[in-house]
Amino acid sequence: MAFQHLSENDLASCARVNRFISEHALDLLYSNSPYLTEFLKILAPMEHLVDYSNASLILRFVRPLTPTDWDRFRHYSPRVRRLSEEYFSGIDDLSRESMLDLISTIPAGEAIFPFLHTLEWQSATNLTRPFVTSLLCHATIVNVEFSTATDDFECGAFLEHLVRRCPNIESLGFWPGPSWYDQIEVDFHSAIQSLPRLHTLDTCDTLVTPEVLKELSHRPHFLNLWSCAFRAEDIPVHGSSEQMLDHQGAFPALSNVAGICSRIMRLPKDVLEGPSLTHLNVYVVDESNIPDLLALVSASCIKLRHFSLMTAPRSISHTAFTADTLKPLLALQYIEVFVVDHTSIPPRISDEDLDVFARSFPRLQHFELCPRAEGEPQIQSPTLASLIPFAQHCRRLISIGIYMDASIPPPALPHEYHSFSCSFQTMNVLCSRIDEPSVVVDFLIALFPLQATIQITRGPLQVRYLRGDYTGFPPPDSDHDLGITSIIYRDEWRRANTILSGLSRTRETLIAHRRDI
Repeated sequence: MAFQHLSENDLASCARVNRFISEHALDLLYSNSPYLTEFLKILAPMEHLVDYSNASLILRFVRPLTPTDWDRFRHYSPRVRRLSEEYFSGIDDLSRESMLDLISTIPAGEAIFPFLHTLEWQSATNLTRPFVTSLLCHATIVNVEFSTATDDFECGAFLEHLVRRCPNIESLGFWPGPSWYDQIEVDFHSAIQSLPRLHTLDTCDTLVTPEVLKELSHRPHFLNLWSCAFRAEDIPVHGSSEQMLDHQGAFPALSNVAGICSRIMRLPKDVLEGPSLTHLNVYVVDESNIPDLLALVSASCIKLRHFSLMTAPRSISHTAFTADTLKPLLALQYIEVFVVDHTSIPPRISDEDLDVFARSFPRLQHFELCPRAEGEPQIQSPTLASLIPFAQHCRRLISIGIYMDASIPPPALPHEYHSFSCSFQTMNVLCSRIDEPSVVVDFLIALFPLQATIQITRGPLQVRYLRGDYTGFPPPDSDHDLGITSIIYRDEWRRANTILSGLSRTRETLIAHRRDI
């Protein structure tokens, strides 16, 4: 039976039908991120009490745990595959007595979740560290995401326990936050040395020391190095090919790198010139580094298929992206995903300049050039006409987003012109200038295939926030951080999409007419 699309409430109902259906429903219900405190209530009832000395709530078991409780718990605990916890989810409130009861009564040699493979523990404190290391960590865990919330967290002791109890970790995310001390870089390097199967490392750039890079450089299966909040979406995690295994240089399999601009520019040459590097996401805080960065990328990362550059939100900028700034990237002939996300100021680039990009990147699947920039257009700004060369030359294109002055009337299309291919799906916009949505739609229906839409986005869909399910961007309908004029333009684009969606019959007729020609 197909339970995958059922809600938690529906799965809970299915679990009460009969034994056969119940087993399948319970597997799905508990496999992915159950709330830990709710799951522990299977052992014994729990209650909240007020700790008047600290003016806080304490969570505790109402009675001591028994072997019978663990026998019942064992029917459910093997189903848990992924566990995601944050400090505010309740486990920090667990009383010391209940914590000791858990640790002391669990059957000897058993893990509390024996088939757990992914552990995500955000904003951990010293109160929960014994719980994590003693009860949750064991050899079946291969994915760990961990961050701390306090400046006194004992990272060294945690890392030592983690690698000893979870030696098979393949993907490690470790963000110590305020828990910093002189020895942390040494402890972290020692931990990396103890994880021979590691293929993905996600940590703050300060911990990506020369010693750590040297340790990882000759591992034939190391794929991903991330040291900022965002990374490229849709990463192909694969085994090393024969060519990679035969490569005698450093980082033979490294395919995906994400980091802060200043850190990327300080990386050893072997990282950016790796034979397998295809994905690079750069987060820019100091925009004065951008010209040097792009020159470095164009000279070193010749096999890139995904390049994305994001500037820090509300960064102070007095310089718009120009054709001259971006020109070095034209050397990246294999590019399939090109994203430049700069929200502070619109680009100063012409339709003719973008024609050069379209001709240079025939493999493009996704193209974005500041589609979420706020403010009025530059003297030189893209218009709706900039879409025409992408429709003609980029026949694999799936989505496009360009800050454009859509108030400028679009040109009349020639008698013979190329519309976007049937693979094209969305034009991503936010608050580019637009005056007459109906005029814009009249132009777009001549270029768009039947299924294509206008999509309001607050961030590039081709990059992903690294931790949790949060996207890192406000919802599309949110007014957060948008000026009044930007909100007006966004609503006009939304109106344009409504008009476009209502013209399905007209679009079908137009497409049929194109086929006849």
